[in-house]
Amino acid sequence: MSARHAERIIRPGDLRWLVILGAVVAAALMSLAIVLSGPLSSATRLIVNNIGLVVCGLAVIVLAWVAARRGPLRQRRAWHLLSISAVFVVLAIEWYVVCGTLRWNKVSPIGDLGFLAAGLLAVWGMASFPTTRRRGRELLRMVLDGVVVGGSVLLTTAVLALAPVLSAGQNPFYRFDTIGLMIIDVIVATVAGLLLIRGDRADRPVQLLLALGFSIWAVTDLFRWVVQVRGLVFYQTAGPVGWMLGYSLIAFAALLPGRIRTSSAPKRNDQAPPLGDTVMTFGLLLVAAVTNALSRPAVLNPWIGALWLLLVAAVVARQLLLITDNELLRRTLERRVHSRTRELASMTRQSELLLNSVGDGIYGVDSRGVVTFVNPSGARTLGYTAEELIGQHAHDQFHAPQSDGRPYDYQECYIAEAILTGLTTSGEEDFYVGADGRQIPVEVTASPLHSEGSRPGAVIVFRDITSRREVDRMKQEFVSVVSHELRTPLTAIRGSLGLLSGDRLGALSPQARRMIGIALDSTERLGRLVNDILDIERMESGSMPMDFRDHDVTEIIQTAVTQLRPIAAEAGVRISTEPTVGQVNADADRIVQTLVNLIGNAIKFSPTGGVVTVGAGQSVTAGSSGQPMIDFTVRDQGRGVPEDKLEQIFERFEQVDSSDGREMGGSGLGLSISRSIVERHGGRIWAESPYGSGATFHFTLPEVIPTPESPQSPEPAAAEDPAPGNVAGHPSAE
Repeated sequence: MSARHAERIIRPGDLRWLVILGAVVAAALMSLAIVLSGPLSSATRLIVNNIGLVVCGLAVIVLAWVAARRGPLRQRRAWHLLSISAVFVVLAIEWYVVCGTLRWNKVSPIGDLGFLAAGLLAVWGMASFPTTRRRGRELLRMVLDGVVVGGSVLLTTAVLALAPVLSAGQNPFYRFDTIGLMIIDVIVATVAGLLLIRGDRADRPVQLLLALGFSIWAVTDLFRWVVQVRGLVFYQTAGPVGWMLGYSLIAFAALLPGRIRTSSAPKRNDQAPPLGDTVMTFGLLLVAAVTNALSRPAVLNPWIGALWLLLVAAVVARQLLLITDNELLRRTLERRVHSRTRELASMTRQSELLLNSVGDGIYGVDSRGVVTFVNPSGARTLGYTAEELIGQHAHDQFHAPQSDGRPYDYQECYIAEAILTGLTTSGEEDFYVGADGRQIPVEVTASPLHSEGSRPGAVIVFRDITSRREVDRMKQEFVSVVSHELRTPLTAIRGSLGLLSGDRLGALSPQARRMIGIALDSTERLGRLVNDILDIERMESGSMPMDFRDHDVTEIIQTAVTQLRPIAAEAGVRISTEPTVGQVNADADRIVQTLVNLIGNAIKFSPTGGVVTVGAGQSVTAGSSGQPMIDFTVRDQGRGVPEDKLEQIFERFEQVDSSDGREMGGSGLGLSISRSIVERHGGRIWAESPYGSGATFHFTLPEVIPTPESPQSPEPAAAEDPAPGNVAGHPSAE
């Protein structure tokens, strides 16, 4: 189906035109029925009915053919069949007119055969309309429903109105085609009704008009037989107006395709439940049974008996079809349920295997904080079995109390916070109490459970960090040893080497002086390494004190540049400062240390005659809290930093080239220390460098916005010349 037909919807102009046309046709048919009921001659009635039926029949032929050519692709076959059916109807009508005009009553049943052919084509056409289920079993069931309904209506009509037609002595052929035509009429109307129930919602306006049209057609046929049994000529009465009305409704149904939106395929949620057609089928059968039971002569008629056998066979076939269909459906559902059950069991086993294989402890709690599950690692860490923990309140059972023995308030616990507020707690350190009373240090992550807008509980992952605490303790001991035991002999060695190099103990030979110079440089480098290690450990542990005050940016930069000008002059590098304004809230000594590290690296990697530019200005991006930031920059003209190293150089002992430590000196800790200092100030540090065109290092600090009533910031202390072992005086290598 083309997009034009698939998406076109009925427009207000089309609807108005259809309503006006329908009103005109209804008025014309009503007027025609009044005229035919008046004092007209039989010949005049015959001519008027003939013209009206031919006009309506031709309208159905033409409009159904147009719908077959231009309507939705999935309906074209049905409209082709209905157009051909209308051709047989017109031919049958004209045959009856000819027979009535020439009084050929003996061959008039040929017209009924035309109606029979038209009815069969109409049934085929209606069954060709797309339904939600296009299986052979479904179509067969619709046909059987039509047989049962048609036979039930036929039995009821035969008992109430057509007993003379089926009475003995009449032409058997006449009886046969009459019964067949009646069955076909009712089947057509029934199939149209069932299709209306089971069809797609987008097709229901079309199917409603078809169902009404074919139903009126069938009722008019029944009325024709009653009139003819009473010795009247049907075509000389107002009865054919019923056919005209049925044809008009079918013609209007042919006008709708292409004007209403139609879906590409029927959807199951657009289908009405099958209860409607089942109630209609067996309800009409029950009415026929009651009617025949109250009419003794009809029961004894052989035609009635044959029809009852047909109905019983159709009902049995219908029920067998339903039983077979339901059995197949049941088996299919059982297979699907069995397959799905196996999949769920496999997924459950896999989830349990993953959960049980995790080395960290995991437990879940409900909305009250009661443990609902715990993995084996978690139970083993706490010294319990899983069964002992399930059903216990987690906070009361194994969360350690305060130092004075009083328990912590549950409302302040991360478990309650996750359940009540939906916040996730990551990396929080806590103490759990094991089954033996031992306090176990743990690192905890608590995450809430989310289910359709509610939080029915939380999942807590914890890790025993006893070994980590032991490693931290050993590291602190090592740092203490380095701080007190290593720096003392280093100071003595450096002092002794200084005395020797100064000829205080006598003149030295050139070779001895060179060797002492190498030793002195090595001790100074070792001292810087010790200082860097101590600084970075204190920074990460949070034990390094910070003195935050408001400082002028220009003074901080000048302090750092002043300390490094001698080193720059010795290397043949010029330091240039850009005009700066603004204040930052920072520890001036630590920021000077950061600038000394960055400027010192820039000097070391700049060529002779190069320029190192230092500046600061307002950052284009605000801090995480929306506070304005000052962006410090140090730019050199050296070899630059490869793109894949721009983040890596801020890690411990990382350098651009492994030979830099030997050639340039430094430990590879300067940038790591600088990052720790900047992050402690609430800023960030990064590098930019097109490789081969120098490097630019940035770091940001929170800007101080001065107010008229705020006091003047204290002047920073003048920076002293760095001692030989001071990290600020000897920057670490990049």
